[in-house]
Amino acid sequence: MTIDDAGTGPHPWDDRFEQVLRPHLPAAGPGQALHDADELRDLGLDSMETIQLLLDLESRFEVTFPDELLTAETFATVGGLWTAVSDLLDEVPAEGRP
Repeated sequence: MTIDDAGTGPHPWDDRFEQVLRPHLPAAGPGQALHDADELRDLGLDSMETIQLLLDLESRFEVTFPDELLTAETFATVGGLWTAVSDLLDEVPAEGRP
C-alpha cells in the first residue's frame, strides 16, 4: 500500500502496479494521484494500449490473465484492474512471486 501523490491517503496497490500502469495513461499527469474509481478510458487508455498494458502486467507480475478476466469491466477502473492483478497474485505461491 502506498500514499497517493497528494499525500491524502493510501492506495490498495503497490508501487510496481502504478509504475506499469502510468505509461499507458497519457491523460494522467505525472503529479496526478490515481484513485480506485478513476476510469482508465478517461485517463487515455484505448483498445491498443489495453493490449499492451495487459502484456506489461503479465510480464511484470509473472501472471497470466485467464479469458474470463479479459473484459471491459476488468479494465474499466484503476481499482478494478488492481483487484484483478491482486487476485492473480494471491494464486501464486509466495516463493514464486516477483
